[in-house]
Amino acid sequence: MITYASKTSNEQKVSILIVDDQRHVSQLVAMAVREKGIQAEIADSVEKSWKYLGEFQPAAVLLNSLSEGFDIFDLLNAIKEKLPEAPAIVYAIRSADGIDRLKETIEEVLRQE
Repeated sequence: MITYASKTSNEQKVSILIVDDQRHVSQLVAMAVREKGIQAEIADSVEKSWKYLGEFQPAAVLLNSLSEGFDIFDLLNAIKEKLPEAPAIVYAIRSADGIDRLKETIEEVLRQE
């Protein structure tokens, strides 16, 4: 499990936000990162992503570049303005292929924090 120490020195589970309008892909990604002990929230729209960003500050944001319901690059720029310290990982996955490599990338990025 990947954890970080909060300001009160209590360990908390790392959380990420997955922004993806392809439900089957976002569920696969969430399941994969949860297996690694990472809390995952899924937003399938711009509105939901802002809701989640208002409720918690994720350690990283995952964005599917193949999303069709919104402009992923406009959203990426807005997220980086709101959370400049949080890494944003842009991925292109339509199926289960590539999930393992994405998991490895997420772990590498979160370890650098």
